[in-house]
Amino acid sequence: MHGWACDSHDWSWLIPHLRDRGFRVLAVDHRGHGHSSVPEAGYTPQQMASDAANLLRSVGTGPALIVGHSMGTIVASALAIEHPDLVKALILIDPVYNRPDDSLDPVISLVKAGDPRQSVAHIFRSNFYTAGVPAWIPTWHERRVLGTAEHVVRESFLGLFGSTSALGRTSVAGEYLRSRTCPTLAVYAAEESTWIERQLPAGSLDRIAVIDGGHWLHQERPDEFHSIVDDWLETLTGAGAGAGL
Repeated sequence: MHGWACDSHDWSWLIPHLRDRGFRVLAVDHRGHGHSSVPEAGYTPQQMASDAANLLRSVGTGPALIVGHSMGTIVASALAIEHPDLVKALILIDPVYNRPDDSLDPVISLVKAGDPRQSVAHIFRSNFYTAGVPAWIPTWHERRVLGTAEHVVRESFLGLFGSTSALGRTSVAGEYLRSRTCPTLAVYAAEESTWIERQLPAGSLDRIAVIDGGHWLHQERPDEFHSIVDDWLETLTGAGAGAGL
């Protein structure tokens, strides 16, 4: 499950890695993104989770290992909470439900003001990459934002953060995520960002990892990310929780 104004090509590093280990991989484009249809409404994590639930039921996969990045971490968590029969475990990459509510106000204003795509591209370039990232990665991300429908960029962000009940808001997520009970690996780009994860109830198989990198850890540091994922999946299997993965 990819992030805001992204698409399933973000998983081009992880897909062959998982396939080589015997996984069947379904890489989705959320509504309005990539090659999916572009409806006028429905850009909330709950609706995107419902879309994913319908897909999983239609292909009959049984409980799945769900991988999410950025916006996708909130959608994946909503899927695990609202449709627990479909989720065996979660891998969450640099979750964004740790942003204090008041820090969101300037971005909400930018997104609401006219066409938000140029502003979003600037936000990406200014905040989400380390100095050593290859130049083609932010260029690719920027071009993709600019090619996403204007209302999709706006409504997806507002669905995450734009109301007092939005799941991405820390004031909401801190309580909502307590209902997330499946094993979870959360991989963050900075130790200080893990604070909300460390306040949630933790099971014996839950893990928090930190990779010193930018927001797209699975692209900037794929080898390190894959190693962390492999180690955790072995732990799940060894504990009996990964049977069938």
